[in-house]
This record gives sequence, C-alpha cells and structure tokens, in this order.
Amino acid sequence: MEEASERAAAQLPTITSEIDELVAQIAEQVARLPGERLLHRAWWEFAAKNIMGDGEDDLESIAAMRMIDYVQSVIASTKPAENVAPDVSDEEWALLSDRVRTLFTRLTLEYQVALTASKRKGNEDLDMELEEFRFRAEVMWMNVRGKRYHCHEKQALEDILLPHSDVLVRLFGIDAPALIDELDKILAKLSRGVMDLMVELDSFRADTLNRLEQLAEDTGSTDIEELRDKVFEDPALKTRRERVGGELFGLDLFDVEKNTNIPKALLDELTWAPGEDEDFFAPGPFGGWPLRVWPTMKRPFIRLRGRTLCFDMFTLFDGFYRVMQSIVHRLAP
Repeated sequence: MEEASERAAAQLPTITSEIDELVAQIAEQVARLPGERLLHRAWWEFAAKNIMGDGEDDLESIAAMRMIDYVQSVIASTKPAENVAPDVSDEEWALLSDRVRTLFTRLTLEYQVALTASKRKGNEDLDMELEEFRFRAEVMWMNVRGKRYHCHEKQALEDILLPHSDVLVRLFGIDAPALIDELDKILAKLSRGVMDLMVELDSFRADTLNRLEQLAEDTGSTDIEELRDKVFEDPALKTRRERVGGELFGLDLFDVEKNTNIPKALLDELTWAPGEDEDFFAPGPFGGWPLRVWPTMKRPFIRLRGRTLCFDMFTLFDGFYRVMQSIVHRLAP
C-alpha cells in the first residue's frame, strides 16, 4: 500500500504537466474551429442522448455535457485563430471529444489519487476528512450540473429575483417577473423545444407533400423541382420552412435575441465574445483547467456570428442568481 502511494505521489508532476499539455491542445483546436458549429453539434449530440434517447449511460451523458459547457468556456477565453475552418470535420470532432473526455477522466481519477498521495507523503497528520471533502467538492465542481428539476426553475427564480425587481428596472428597464418569463422561454427552447420541433417538422412535411400532390394534379406536371418551387410560393409554407430549417439546421433554437425580449444592455452583461474572458487561461496554476471558475459560470451566453446564443441551460439556471448579484453589485454598488 505504501509503495503504491509513493508511486502515485511521484507521478503528480508528470500528470500535472500532461494535463497542462492536454488543455493547451484543446485550446489550440477550439481556436481554429468555428465555435457556432462546435456548439451546435455538441448540443444536438447531447440532446440525442438525454432528450430524445434513453439517457441510461450516465458517463456518456456527462461527456456530452462537457462538450457544451467546457468547450464554450474555452471559446470564451481563447482568441480565434487567423484562419478558422469553415466547418467541423468528423475527424476533428472525434479528436476534440476524446481530448475533453480524457481531460475530465484524468482530473477526476488519477490526478486526485496522485494529489492526495503527494499530500500524505511526509505528513502523517494530514486531515483525511478534509481531504475527502476537497476531493468531493472538486469532482462535483467539474462534473455535476442541474440543481433542480426543470419544472421548478421558474419558482426558484421567483424566490430569488422578485425581491430585487426595482434595481433590475433601474439598471436594465425590465422587472423581475418579465425577466423570469423571458428566461422561461430559453428553458422551453432547450428542453422541450426539440420535441416541439419534431412535431412541427412532421406536420410541415405532411402539409408540403399534400400541397405538392395537389399542384401535380392541377397542373399535370411531373417536374419535382418545378412543383417544389411552386409549393413554396405559398407564404405560409415558406415561413414554416424557414422556421423549421432555422431551428433544425441553424442557430435559431439557441438565439436568445430571437426567442426572448431581454434588453440588450442586460444581454451584453450576460454574454462573452470569443477570447473575451481573461481569467480562465491567466498565468498561474490550473490555467484552463476546469478547477478554475468557468467563464460560463460568470456569463452564460456566447456571441458568435453576431448572434447571442445559449446552449447550456444547466449553468444558466444553476448560477443565474450569483451572476446577477455580481452584475448588480458592479453597476450599482
């Protein structure tokens, strides 16, 4: 047992160096890939496992979530490369996913073992209860999200925001009940929105095919492309196509300004631009490590391609009170 502990303690500098290198590789890769495509793919893969799937594989769900919140944090704290790729290839995605998964696995397991072994070396009086508390706190900090069931989020926001309605009106021109309603719209889009989208897609497909058949019968034409163009001369069908396509293939599902009426002044306070956060990768221990305060915990939105986007409903609602507290204290001390 003592020999194993000695070996683990001796490995700490190597493990720490390798984690630093892994974080640097992730940052370099994220910097040269389009952030909106990364997060769009990450969210849909997470949704496939947790919203549309059975959600039984907890490790897969956790790994999918880290591709949203940790990658968004890296985007917010890493300046984009001069030549950003137009899309994310399957090879790049697989490599980034493997690196992020490896990072969190190593920080949760072997780093923690080596760190405790190093602390115990030459210190027989180490408080192991305190050490266990540190271990549990760090592992939860890195891996656990979601403080409550989604149906309780609105009530929780009412409890913590309603007493501060006056200062919200003074600073941003929106009272607490209105802000809570707007946040509820984001929650709806990121939780049941995909199910609503599938229902709308099925209905749109049926209506389009019916209209196509009717036009073919009326005109006697068999030219599919010509008939398709005529189908979408119908303004209602054209609008539905744009709405469904924008949410299914584009960024409309995540567009905070499109889906809510949150005042721009408040949105600016809640949103990072790529590379804007200077703390996460600041010089010093744990640069870019998920043991630091993540940028998403300070501002839950990200601005990409000129659009204010929200991909992470868990961090948004878990930390919204503290985010607002920090903003208000800074603007109205």
